Formats: sequence, structure tokens, C-alpha cells
Amino acid sequence: MADELRNGGFRRQVVALLARRHPEWAIVPEADPAMIAIGDDHISLTNVYLRVRGMPLARRETEIISFVENAVRATRDAAAAQDIPYSAVIDRLRPQIIPDEYKTVAPDLVCRPFFAGLSVAYAIDDSKSYQLLRKAALNSWNIAQQEVETRAIANLEALSASLPLEARRRLNQRAYAVVNTSDGYDAPRLLLPNFMARLRATLEVPRVIVGIPSRDLLIAWTPDFHARVSFAMKLVEDALSRSHPLTAAFFVSSETGVSLPTVEEMRDHGRGNP
Repeated sequence: MADELRNGGFRRQVVALLARRHPEWAIVPEADPAMIAIGDDHISLTNVYLRVRGMPLARRETEIISFVENAVRATRDAAAAQDIPYSAVIDRLRPQIIPDEYKTVAPDLVCRPFFAGLSVAYAIDDSKSYQLLRKAALNSWNIAQQEVETRAIANLEALSASLPLEARRRLNQRAYAVVNTSDGYDAPRLLLPNFMARLRATLEVPRVIVGIPSRDLLIAWTPDFHARVSFAMKLVEDALSRSHPLTAAFFVSSETGVSLPTVEEMRDHGRGNP
């Protein structure tokens, strides 16, 4: 993590900027130097830092203000969403993969454990953004979490059915494929049985190695890909540098679902320990 973020320097810049733009806000630095509180809203600055570093000052300030305003709005929209009936959101549900740290900031998120410090949550999508499902809304619907997940996956499967997939070649072999639509749901496509079956068919293998270093990137390659060690190393870089970071870990997708790699597959990708 960059020193400017961890030593609180970036947060001081953000607080000063927001104090000028929104003097009506009570902005409180939290114990974590990458966190601020605005009223009851707890906001992580990690993603916005990764997005704006290196930008010219004017654009940087515009992006910071937009990010924080959207974060505050999303939190308040989520609170209001508990009164929305299930029938109004059933077609807007999507699966989402989140870092476990989100549960510290919002312990009322509806989610389940996944792998590698990640969880599966559920998004209520709209045309510009989404909000994650909270327990108050689920309780008001009086339905099971599994029903929500089943519907969310079916919805994203339908949206992904016509998404083009291209096998990129190396050494005259189908080697890897990249999913980078920037629609906010590239990583959770790992959870879609039909989509992943189509991806494996595109690469012509029964098992693929998959990386999701950020929310907006899914990359898959064949287990015998000659550059597999380089790809595994690139996951580490991407998980540190991309916005909405998830994990440097990689996974295996097969007919039986998603799993962690075996010890042999870890070593084959330059990772000494699983």
C-alpha cells in the first residue's frame, strides 16, 4: 500500500477538499488512515486513491469529490432500500464479490464466505451504480438468502449470455481470455456456471485457471499456458494497483464449480505455498 495512503497524507488532502466543498458535513478521521466517517457513513479511501494517483490536480479533486458524494449517496440509498419490495428488485439482483473488509465497515451486509478473504454479496443494480443488499431488506422480504443468490446468478447469466469471448493465442494455441466489460460485474462472472462453461469451451479445456485481481477484471488461462507464472505474478501487481481490488489469489473453474488450486498447481504457477 502506498505510503501516502497509509501515513494519512492522502486522507488529509481529502478532508481539506471536502471541508471546502461540503462545510455542512461532519468529517471524522477513523483509526485506519484510509478511512473517514461522514455522519454514520464509513468510507474507505483506498479505491479513490488508486483511481486518482497520477492525475492532474483539477481532475484529481473532481474525481475525489464525485467518489465521496456517490459513496454517501449509496449508503443512504441502501438504508432506504429496506422498504423496497422484493418484486421491485427481483430483476435487478446481481451477485458481487467483495473483500471481507467490507463486512467490517458494514456488518449488516447479506453475504456468504467465498475463498481467499473474499465473500459473495448481492447487488441491487440500477442504470448508474448499485447498492449491496443489507439484512434489513432481506428480513422485510421474508425469503431465504439462497433464493436471492439463485435469482442474482440467473440475472447475470442472462446478461452475460451474448457477451463475446475471444481465445487469445500464444504459440499457436488457445491460451487465455480476458473479461473486462467495466460493467461492475466482471469478477463475479466467476460464479456463473453457464458463462464459465462457455469460457472453458472457448479455450478448449475442461479446467481453466482464473484470476480476479479487481472487480472489473476476470482473466482465465489454460493450465499449461507457457506464461502462467508471469500471469500469476501479474495478479499481484494488479491487485495492488487497480481500483476496486480483490485478490492476488487464483482459482480453478471446472464442470464441478470453482475451487482453490492444488498444491501442484500453486507450485506450477510460481507460488511456493497454497
